[in-house]
Amino acid sequence: MKKNVIVICIDGMANYNFENPNLKVPVLKSLMEKGIKADGMEVAYPSVTWAMNTSIITGTFPIKHGVLGNWVVDKNEKKVKEFFGDRDFSKESSIKVPTLYDIAHQNGWTTASICWPLTKGADHIDYNIPEFYEQELFEEYCTKGLWKELSDYGLPVEKYAEWSKDHARGHMQDWLSTEVAKYLIEKHKPNLMMIHYLLADSLQHDHGIGSQEALWSMNYIDERIGDLINKLKEENIYDNTDIYVISDHGFAEVEYEIRPNVLFKQHGLYIEENSQDNKVIAVSNGASGFVSILDKENHKTLLKEVKELLAQTEGVDKIYESDEFPSLGLPKSDSHHLQADLIFESKEGYFVGFKADCNSVIGKSVMKGMHGFLPQKDKLKAMFIAHGPSIKKGETIPEISLVDVAPTIAYSMGLNIPNADGKVIESIFKKIGVKL
Repeated sequence: MKKNVIVICIDGMANYNFENPNLKVPVLKSLMEKGIKADGMEVAYPSVTWAMNTSIITGTFPIKHGVLGNWVVDKNEKKVKEFFGDRDFSKESSIKVPTLYDIAHQNGWTTASICWPLTKGADHIDYNIPEFYEQELFEEYCTKGLWKELSDYGLPVEKYAEWSKDHARGHMQDWLSTEVAKYLIEKHKPNLMMIHYLLADSLQHDHGIGSQEALWSMNYIDERIGDLINKLKEENIYDNTDIYVISDHGFAEVEYEIRPNVLFKQHGLYIEENSQDNKVIAVSNGASGFVSILDKENHKTLLKEVKELLAQTEGVDKIYESDEFPSLGLPKSDSHHLQADLIFESKEGYFVGFKADCNSVIGKSVMKGMHGFLPQKDKLKAMFIAHGPSIKKGETIPEISLVDVAPTIAYSMGLNIPNADGKVIESIFKKIGVKL
C-alpha cells in the first residue's frame, strides 16, 4: 500500500515569522513539535515565485530547470514574457528536467496539484488546477473532468480568477483551494498532492512584513491546513500521510522603487514595452532587475553604457555580467534566449519597478514588502516542516537548501530525482517504513 504525501507551499512565509509572539499558527506549531523543523531554508535566485516553486519541485537551480524568473525578455522577439500566472509558457515547453510529480506518476502514484506555479499543460498531473489570474485559462487548462465535478459539487470555481487577482479577497481563493483539496482527498485520494497558498505573499506586498494583515494571513492559512488535516482524519488516511509545509522565499521591507526603463528612456535606449525599436529593456524580478540588450550590432558598447548608468543609479547594489551568472545558479546570457545580459540587485529598502511612463528613475514605493534579493540574506530564508509516519518526532535540523526538498520527498517515496542539485536530508526519517 502506497502512503500519501502532501506538499504545501505557503508563498512568502519567511522562517523568521516563527520568532514573532503574535504569530499563533497552532497547526503548524503542532506539526513542528511532532515532526521536524529546519532552522531555515536557503532559497535560490532570483527569489521569486515561479523560479522558486520550480526549484522546489525539481531539486535544481534555474540554470538546469530553465525557469529564470517571473518575468523575462525574449530577445529573439524583443518582447517581455511572463512565467507569472502561467501566461506565456507551459510546463512541458519550459521545465527542462523531471519534476517530483513526473517521477511519481511514472512510478504508479496518482498526482494532484492545486495552484502550483507552472503546471499548465503538465502531462503527469492527474488532477490539476494550475495557478492562473484569468478565468479563461482556468476554464481551458484545468483537468476537464475535475473542473465539472467541482462545479457540480457546488464549489465556486467560476470565481477562481476573480479571487486570485483581488488581494482583498485572496483569502477566498485560498479557502477555495482548500475545499478543492478536501474534495480530492475524499473522492480521489491522490497519493501525491501539491497545494500553493498565495495570501501571505499578497498581504506582505501590500502591508509589509510583520503587519497585522500579514500575521492574519498566516494564521488564516494555518486554519486551512487544519481543515486538510481534519479531512485526512475523517478519511482514515492521516496516519498514512507525510505532510511537508514549506515556503518559496522570505520577505524584506521596501520603501523605494528603481525604474530602470525610465533611466534607459532618458538616454534614448528604450521607447516603450515590446517596441521593436528598443535597444535595451529591463524587467523586474522583485528586488532584482534583468536587463537585455536588444541591439545586437552594438551589444558590447551598449552593455558598457548600461552598466555605467546602473552603477550611478541610487538604490543599485550589485551588478552581474553573464560570466557571473552561473555563480547565481543561472545560465549565461548566450546559452538561453530568455536570459538577460546584465542582472542587478537592489540595496536594502529598494526594489525594481515596471514603470516607464514617468520622469523619475527613483520613486516612493506603493509596495511595503518584497523578495527577489539574493538568497543569502536572512530575511529571504524560507521555512521547512515535515510530519508523518516516515518522519522523526520533535527534532530541529540545521538550515537546508530549497533544492533539497524534492530529492528528500522522493526518497521517502522510494523514488529518486535524477541529476538533482540538492541532496536527500536523510536525518529527518525513521529508518523503519522508508524504502531506501
